[in-house]
Amino acid sequence: MKPYQKTLLSSLIIASVSACQTQVKIAPTTEVVKLQQAALSSQLGYDLVESLTVEVGPRLAGSPKDIIAVNWAMNKLTSLGFDRVYKEPVQVPIWERGEANARILSPVEQPLVITALGEVLQHRAVEYRLK
Repeated sequence: MKPYQKTLLSSLIIASVSACQTQVKIAPTTEVVKLQQAALSSQLGYDLVESLTVEVGPRLAGSPKDIIAVNWAMNKLTSLGFDRVYKEPVQVPIWERGEANARILSPVEQPLVITALGEVLQHRAVEYRLK
């Protein structure tokens, strides 16, 4: 390698390493500060969450309520003035909550209220006895 090539290569390495370690602080513009203050003083975020949870309610992916939630979002974003609101086609596996039941057998038999919380493989009836 020729001497000028070594000098050029070492200069490029030093410049790139020093550029990586330079911290640039950008002061927020007045527009950014105004947007931030407007967002922090607005009730809109809470209103959106309330609207979704009250008007649509709980929804599992791929369920009929999921479709209602997508339509809710389309309508809400359009009403808020967003000019480019699109639906994207997606494939979502449908999950349906299975049946779950349990009961206490001893000292006095009584039912327990339980629910499935996620993907649970179907098992044959199993009795768990505590000793």
